[in-house]
Amino acid sequence: MTSPLTMGLFQPRSAGPAAGASARQDEPRAAAAYYVARADRIVVDFENGASIAFPPRLADRLAGASPEELGDIEISGRGRGLHWVKLDVDLSLPSLVARLLGSARWMAASVGRATTDV
Repeated sequence: MTSPLTMGLFQPRSAGPAAGASARQDEPRAAAAYYVARADRIVVDFENGASIAFPPRLADRLAGASPEELGDIEISGRGRGLHWVKLDVDLSLPSLVARLLGSARWMAASVGRATTDV
């Protein structure tokens, strides 16, 4: 079973040109981001085909924002971040993914438990 850990989303990086190429392949990079008012969810579609959706209240400074403000999302940092112009809010996607899915240590422990319980 593929997990965010085995997909390389939480793997440490080394410096240099090769690291940049590796980061482009392994880090979560946004292809699209939008707000679904009916569900009160921000949706991020990643270049690798994965998607996440989360309520705005889980992100600092997005709670209490209007649907119009939440819908004004820009992808920033070559797909590594989200920016809301009207709110002057920026979110790092690697940090957001780690927060929503758990830390690398937690993911490693969860993957280990899942494979030893079978």
